[in-house]
Amino acid sequence: MKHFIDLVKKYHPGFSQRIEPADKYDISTLERRAGSLPGAYRRFLETMGTSMGDVELAEASLSIEGALNAYTLSWLKDDRYILFGGDNGLSSRHWFLDRKSPHGADDCMVVRRVLAENNPPEASTPQYVGLEEFL
Repeated sequence: MKHFIDLVKKYHPGFSQRIEPADKYDISTLERRAGSLPGAYRRFLETMGTSMGDVELAEASLSIEGALNAYTLSWLKDDRYILFGGDNGLSSRHWFLDRKSPHGADDCMVVRRVLAENNPPEASTPQYVGLEEFL
């Protein structure tokens, strides 16, 4: 995450002072609901999981609060896909990490999917090889 923060600071001075990490309890709760979290996602949450300050990426809401709220849906628990971002745009296709498509030591492919029960894997649209590339 340091590389990402350093890059953003070049264009948004003070960025590192505006980000807020997610609470350790919230991260543990998300892991209980979603299953094991890839290391890249855990690092993101521990660095800026509550707030990314005034930076928005790809019309996505990346706060842990949105992911926790989504995991109140019983069918979403411990699935192949981990929801990590809601869609703030017009597509209604949310951001997920695909655990069956690992990348590097501890990252997963980023895909877009509709947040719907029984949405088949072939309905996913690959976007990035991993969360770190997305960032």
